[in-house]
Amino acid sequence: MSKRKQVLIDKKFQLRTAFSIIQAVYCVFAVIVAVIIATAVYNNRRLEGTVLNQKHVLNGQYDAFSSLLVMARGESCTIDQINRTSDKMAAELDRSMLMGRANIGTIESIIKGNYLLVFSILVLVFIQGVFLFFLIIRKTHRISGPAQIMVGYMNDVMEGKAPDFRPLRESDELQELYDTFGRFVEHIKK
Repeated sequence: MSKRKQVLIDKKFQLRTAFSIIQAVYCVFAVIVAVIIATAVYNNRRLEGTVLNQKHVLNGQYDAFSSLLVMARGESCTIDQINRTSDKMAAELDRSMLMGRANIGTIESIIKGNYLLVFSILVLVFIQGVFLFFLIIRKTHRISGPAQIMVGYMNDVMEGKAPDFRPLRESDELQELYDTFGRFVEHIKK
């Protein structure tokens, strides 16, 4: 039976790296979701107000045209009644036009806000990609730097030279391997 490969070799390093990358992704994701939720709630409230305004416009127009129909069907209409009805209809028409323009303005601003939201999300995703790129480069540098130093020391040993060991930086990974390699070279020297 073949031996199973162990996925987590250096648990501390691998888990710390994986969780730091996941944390960065989730932080940006949380910001994006929060912005989407806040914008959706804000836009829904504005749309509810616009719908209410539009209902008032429709009711006012219905009332005005109902008055016109009653007056047109009436057998005896005085000039005074016609003037009052036409004044009422003109005022309602002016109010309806103002509310209709305001509703259109609100809807247009919501549309612009939604486009801005989509653009902002795309920018945040791009920034997240750049951030993750540099985070991963930084993390892998802490691995590849010590590995490259050890390869140079191995080449020195193969050429018969005694490598001049220097300590790794505290943030570098592979500390245990580097220390073991140093002891191995010292053992070979003896």
